[in-house]
Amino acid sequence: MNKTETFIELYKELEELAVSRYGYPADGRAVYQLQRRPEFKRIREELDYCREVRNLLQHRKRLGGAYPVEPSGAMLDLLRSVIARVEDAPRAKDIQVPFSRVMCRTMEDPVRPAMQEMERRGFSHVPILRSGVVEGVFSATTVFSCLLDGEITGIGETLRFADLRPWLAPEKHRSESFRFIREDKLVDEISEMIEKAQAVHDRIGLLFTTANGRPEEPIRGILTAWDVAGVR
Repeated sequence: MNKTETFIELYKELEELAVSRYGYPADGRAVYQLQRRPEFKRIREELDYCREVRNLLQHRKRLGGAYPVEPSGAMLDLLRSVIARVEDAPRAKDIQVPFSRVMCRTMEDPVRPAMQEMERRGFSHVPILRSGVVEGVFSATTVFSCLLDGEITGIGETLRFADLRPWLAPEKHRSESFRFIREDKLVDEISEMIEKAQAVHDRIGLLFTTANGRPEEPIRGILTAWDVAGVR
């Protein structure tokens, strides 16, 4: 099999992947539809390049029964890398900190020991959970907000997270936001979401993964923007 035939077979593999995984009709436009998906924005140019070469080979008249051009080895490598990216696209569950390793507390727990552990382990946020469901998020900015509002004068030994409840709700944090996403959400989709948030000066502090991306579900793990950036 020469390089042209290899390219055509690889392209068919890409088309079949787009049809089987994303449900596009097998009408010759599956890769074009794949190219338009936001989660594949970062390989859109590569997908388009592969489509152009395939169209040249398939739709142009052959010269003396032979293909007018032969893809290079680099072109074949590019197509193989695109197939791998589509087939093995990383998802949130692949890079998340799993629930078993998440430092979390309940509303009944004391604040001071948790802060001491946060400092020791280098954690910036602690989810406050009830039966695995997020009731709030504690961070250094929580303490700042409470002090600024004059509700507390310090972190005493008897202070519980329940005493800070009004400032723990995810939507009450002044300098950051929190999102709930599906555990199987593609990392490229998450990256796109973070970029859009940053464009409107919305800093996402934590991403919580759940089965269906709903706040009322128990969390499966957590992600930060740094975790996502590390995959790029």
